[in-house]
Amino acid sequence: MDRLALLAGIPIRVDNLSIYSPKLKEIADIGKEAYQKVLQLSTITKNIMINKTDNIHDDYDALLTIIYSDEEAIKWLLFSLKFFTKVEFKLEMYNDDLIFRNENMIINRTNYKEFINAVKISNGIKIDEDDANLDEFDRKCLEMEKKIAEEQNKNSESIELEDLISILANISDNGLNIFNIWDLTIFQFKEQLTRGQLKETYNLQLKQLLAGASPDDIQIESYYKSIK
Repeated sequence: MDRLALLAGIPIRVDNLSIYSPKLKEIADIGKEAYQKVLQLSTITKNIMINKTDNIHDDYDALLTIIYSDEEAIKWLLFSLKFFTKVEFKLEMYNDDLIFRNENMIINRTNYKEFINAVKISNGIKIDEDDANLDEFDRKCLEMEKKIAEEQNKNSESIELEDLISILANISDNGLNIFNIWDLTIFQFKEQLTRGQLKETYNLQLKQLLAGASPDDIQIESYYKSIK
């Protein structure tokens, strides 16, 4: 996926469909809870299904299962697709399968996985590794990384989105303030927040060294690095 395009605020493509990273003011307009809901509905996979059946062979089957079981979910899903694509889709039957269509733009079983990944990366969410492509060693490493992340999250205080927005707006020398920050996309926001945190840490470590701290105790790290 094209991180450069997303950093520039340009949508990424799945076939002939554009996937947009929503602006902070668009998220604020629908509210955090609605944003989380549309994000979840646009990235449904078979892994979220509690009662898995033989009929759920892939992620698209999981999506259709939720649609068939909940009429309200259909309305929310169509709203979700419009939120991330700026296109109004309709449900249609094609070759005995349900698809989402707007003229020549289609979301179906063939491109659904790519669509999910596009939505995730557009919203600054790490794409899960496909377990089918991992060997036993890599799978164990991935499981260990997830366990470590879970433990770290238990011991860390959750910070609300609005607080993070305020924090970034108050980081010096980034050109952002509480008035113009809302035009950032969520991808740009997360990237700049991470980069700002690295820069703040670097400056703090540098000050500690200049104040006489031992270089052996301060592992100074430049913020000029990839943050993938």
